[in-house]
Amino acid sequence: MATQEMTATHGNVLELVRRVEGLGHKLHMDSYFSLPALFVDLFRRKVNCCRTVCNDRQGRPKDISSRAIKAKKGNIITWVRGNQSVVHWKDKRDVYVLTNMHTPPVEGNFCDKSGHAVTPCVTEDYNAHIPL
Repeated sequence: MATQEMTATHGNVLELVRRVEGLGHKLHMDSYFSLPALFVDLFRRKVNCCRTVCNDRQGRPKDISSRAIKAKKGNIITWVRGNQSVVHWKDKRDVYVLTNMHTPPVEGNFCDKSGHAVTPCVTEDYNAHIPL
């Protein structure tokens, strides 16, 4: 990425992970840090990332926004570009996860026998590693 296009936040994250590049570490980050361009740079440095993103986050594909697709409870919709995936999952509300370390889940509607939405692995992993 060209220096003039890099945000200060992007540069700060790259500086912080400089000592662990190439070691395959996994980062679960706040949505503030989840710009797709940062994820590409971190992937190139062999640093894996996962984080929920806001529906209107810059760089997130507009074709899977809740305005474009009305998801039903249990729906999983995946968008893949290169080594990144955006997973749109509907439970009580829409959840978007940007990741470069998970295999994209199968799309479809997944509810258990009692009608509860089945959580995709990417969301379970994020929930297990992010402190409350």
